[in-house]
Amino acid sequence: MQKIAFILFVLSVLFDGCSVVRKRENIGMKPEEETMGTDFLESVRKNNISNYNFYIQKADISLSENGKIQRFIASIKYKITDTLLLSIRTKVGLEAVRLFMTKDTIFINDRINKHFLYGDPGFINLKYGIEPTLLYVLLGDFMAENHEEKEIIECLSGIYENEFFTKGKKIEYAIDCKKKKTVSALFEDTFETEGIVLYFRNFFAQGYILFPGIIEIENSSGSTKIKIEINKVEINWNGKIEFIPGNKYDVIRLK
Repeated sequence: MQKIAFILFVLSVLFDGCSVVRKRENIGMKPEEETMGTDFLESVRKNNISNYNFYIQKADISLSENGKIQRFIASIKYKITDTLLLSIRTKVGLEAVRLFMTKDTIFINDRINKHFLYGDPGFINLKYGIEPTLLYVLLGDFMAENHEEKEIIECLSGIYENEFFTKGKKIEYAIDCKKKKTVSALFEDTFETEGIVLYFRNFFAQGYILFPGIIEIENSSGSTKIKIEINKVEINWNGKIEFIPGNKYDVIRLK
């Protein structure tokens, strides 16, 4: 069971409540103010990668915790509106964990310990206090609900910053007004004093969609950092997503 912790580690980092230092990436634009149209946020939503089928064929992941570094290779297959398959492999290519998730199902093959875990995505919400749909924020998607779309959007130095509530979580977004993509996302707790921050940079175009080439997750103390480098992506992917439970694995219900 301990060996599958990496998959859910990102969730625990995001929502265990570590204090953060706010900082913004310098994207090289001149300091100036700009007013955007009232449809700006909708255009940002249209750039969400979760609007499309995609296949991240390779993502290099480094996890630095208390001075120790672990390296992994990941792949992600996604089909709208809710089917996702995540595979985590060691640097030598051996699959350690495979996770399958839909709106009502979660399966995990822990190949190291020979465990098959199953349950529903409510486990993620119960364990970490997050709706599974917010996982796409990790890939740079803008997820916000019930926001006044008619307000005037003011960009300062090419960046629009504002706070939004989604699925009960407060997220402070910084959005590149030209790219219409999130460049940072800050999660805070109820008392606005704790949270975790994500940074998105090195964007590249895949078809008509921008992907963040580098995703960084960190806490303020610097004791824990995750860096994800996305190397190869296929948009509008039409392959199949399949999950086969491990043969003769111990079956464990997530609860």
